[in-house]
Amino acid sequence: MIKVLIPVKKFVDYIVRQGECNSVNEAIRLKNFAWLTLTMIPLGITFAVLDLFMGQYAIALVVIVFELFIIGCLLHITVSHKPNIAYHASNGLFFLMLLSISFLEEKYQGKVLWVYTYPLFCIFVFGGKRGTLWSSLLFVFLLAGLDITHGLKTIYSDNFWVRFSFTYFLVVWITAWLENDRRRYTAALEKERESLKNEITQRAQLEEQLTVLAQTDGLTGLYNRNHYWVLTTQEITRSMRYDFPLTLAIIDVDDFKFVNDTYGHPTGDHVLQYLATLFKKQLRKSDIIGRVGGEEFSMVLPHASLAEAKIIIERIHQELSQHFFTSRGEKFTVTISTGLCSIDSEHKDIDQLYSSADKALYRAKRNGKNRVEDCLSTITGEH
Repeated sequence: MIKVLIPVKKFVDYIVRQGECNSVNEAIRLKNFAWLTLTMIPLGITFAVLDLFMGQYAIALVVIVFELFIIGCLLHITVSHKPNIAYHASNGLFFLMLLSISFLEEKYQGKVLWVYTYPLFCIFVFGGKRGTLWSSLLFVFLLAGLDITHGLKTIYSDNFWVRFSFTYFLVVWITAWLENDRRRYTAALEKERESLKNEITQRAQLEEQLTVLAQTDGLTGLYNRNHYWVLTTQEITRSMRYDFPLTLAIIDVDDFKFVNDTYGHPTGDHVLQYLATLFKKQLRKSDIIGRVGGEEFSMVLPHASLAEAKIIIERIHQELSQHFFTSRGEKFTVTISTGLCSIDSEHKDIDQLYSSADKALYRAKRNGKNRVEDCLSTITGEH
């Protein structure tokens, strides 16, 4: 691109942004308007100066007024962000200007030929149908006005009007065909782009759903065993690196087989779902919890010592003991047993932590269930 046109292009892009167009076609329409009006400015100034030197002051005045007006239209778009007003105002004044210079011209000056520029302006701005109507209207007004003011045969020959009419409507037809073809292509491209955008969105949503399915337990919505293991390993590594406390807990539902056998598997599923909701309610957002077995859950509590973790787990036990489940008109309660283990010199990785917490869990089972045991003690008391 010629260097001198670079700032002009930037200005056109600025006008398009200020126009706040709602579609690609609207943006192209505004861009066409900006380029056409900016092209008219130097051309208009040039011919206004020539008309002044030739003593055609009336025509020069009309052109200068038009130049100032279209500059004002461009500035109006940057303020109002409504280009339609500028389109119609510029079109109306351009229409009148072309008629004026045609009526005011001296014999054989040929300024009537400037009407060839009108189809380019109105068709590229208003589209093929409306632009063709405006162009035809200008042609009718031009013939009628010249016939009234001068008499057509007095200024131009019949041969001239035949050639003029043919070329004028040829320009109209070619311009309208190009603009309609451009709009059809743009519409098809926009439709394809929107379809591609929707497909990308759907794929992203599908990938997100697949990720969720791959990482979570379908019944409880908690992390499944594999993903829980990954996240726990990462958190233990962070704990060792930055030297902050961390406690791992394993929770198992007491006598869950009895619940399934007595009240049915749907009731058992409801119990697991309630526990998942309870865990989420009592734990922090930074805590990690997963369903690692049928009725077995595990959680990692970063920045929680063994004593702090016991308080949290005891709170879960307490709330669960106050909740009654209902099945077949019968109310019943459910208890859980918990084993805890914190990071220390003997427990530095997930295998060591999990193994010791699992042993503490089985100790809680042996000692009467509905208990919290840790890897350092043999009993913490009953509920």
